Amino acid sequence: MKSILARSLSLVTASLVPQRDDQHAIGSDGLTPSLPDIPVVRVLVISLIAISIPFLTKNLSVKVLEHEWLYRAVWAVAFLVNCITVSIPGRFDTQLKDGKVEIPWRTLFEPSEWVFAIWGAIYLGELALTSYAAVIGQPSAALKDSSIYWLAGNLFQSLWCLSFRPAFKKILFFPAFFLASGSISLLLTFHSLHQHYHHLLDAKASFVKEILPILLSCVPLALHATWLAGATLLNVNGWASVSQQPKPVQVGISFASAFIAAIVGITLSVVSRNPFFAWTSAWALTALGERSAKTQNKSFSDDVQQGLSTTELALARIAKIVGIAVSIISATKIVRPDVASHWKF
Repeated sequence: MKSILARSLSLVTASLVPQRDDQHAIGSDGLTPSLPDIPVVRVLVISLIAISIPFLTKNLSVKVLEHEWLYRAVWAVAFLVNCITVSIPGRFDTQLKDGKVEIPWRTLFEPSEWVFAIWGAIYLGELALTSYAAVIGQPSAALKDSSIYWLAGNLFQSLWCLSFRPAFKKILFFPAFFLASGSISLLLTFHSLHQHYHHLLDAKASFVKEILPILLSCVPLALHATWLAGATLLNVNGWASVSQQPKPVQVGISFASAFIAAIVGITLSVVSRNPFFAWTSAWALTALGERSAKTQNKSFSDDVQQGLSTTELALARIAKIVGIAVSIISATKIVRPDVASHWKF
């Protein structure tokens, strides 16, 4: 049985990882070590856990309504699981060389290292959000409805932590799937809270006790969801490099990734009226543009890297401007609803 599954996975991987001559291999510079065999059992176990997450959240969606304490526990346990799995060493992004993170492949779509400081803001914000949800727990209806999506987002990111490792290098699309799933789940968490925010506004609820907590909770969620979407693109570009896709394909994926990152952040900001989606995309694109401008990847021409840098920095500026515009409009709607009452946005 195991041999059959191994052959099946090998066939799937072979279609995604074409064989190439050494002279065309992106890893011929020594940065890309030989690919390990696929850990079939671990892939199956992680896949089964991933498949079970929708069923788990569906069952919990009923339970949290029946037990008043359960949604508080879900918020706390989900965040705890995330913190535990992210602290397990061995991921690609925890491997250091001369005090710096050393990813064992090179792509055009790489950010400067300072960009990862955003994790501090994300985890501090979500620690505050989790503490508030578990201890204060108000408004309970909003936190109950969003708790299942919060659980799913943290579990999917935990599965990424377990699969973004050397043993899975042949199938980098595998951890990329979990990043995308985590991003979508956190967007659903945000959407659920945001819907209750509008209901509370219409009901003229207490701004300090009920409306403000939801507004503040949406900040780390917007940062986290957008960042996971961007990290998905990083993993996709990593797959293109490791699988030795033709250089024109890798260039196309890099440029497409820059536009996708900008479009996702800008669209989410405009639709949700929350500027932090666009600002997170701008943060990431600025780091990408700065790194591309250094033209450190010898596998591609300086012109290609400079062109990509110009594109990324231009998209970053657009995202910043959109974020500022959205923040002004949203603040006006909150502070001066009489002035903004006739606005369609």
